[in-house]
Amino acid sequence: MDYVKNSLEHIKHLIDSNNIKEALEILNRSSDKSVWFQNARAVCFMRENFLKAATDLLRSIVFHDNAITADLEIPELIRLNLAETMLITGNISGAASLINDCAEPSSHKEKLTQSIEDWKKTLPFWKKIDILFGTLPYNTPIPVKSPWGRV
Repeated sequence: MDYVKNSLEHIKHLIDSNNIKEALEILNRSSDKSVWFQNARAVCFMRENFLKAATDLLRSIVFHDNAITADLEIPELIRLNLAETMLITGNISGAASLINDCAEPSSHKEKLTQSIEDWKKTLPFWKKIDILFGTLPYNTPIPVKSPWGRV
């Protein structure tokens, strides 16, 4: 029974049911340090609005040893979660790069891409021209619809 209560599927159910504190308690007690459990922990942080903690955790998974390029062996779902925290906290350029590196179509990728497109529509003309030439602001948070993160 403990195995079922500590399984990733159970944790996902708790997160999806908005029982974030219970999910975090299980994750904190677990000895499983896999990327999937770390991702679940980061999603809990996102949903509790601990965005810096979520970003730091996901960054350590996606960018090994402070590398400047993402590890493309890390599942896209996890890379998209990092992109989501980056959008919310204002690193649009970094987020866009991660999103563009994800080849598989998904509702998560579409949600993030749409968030960027919606944000672009709110910009004045001269900012749109900057973006057309590849200049994305660094410290400009973009609204992303909740719930944040995917397990």
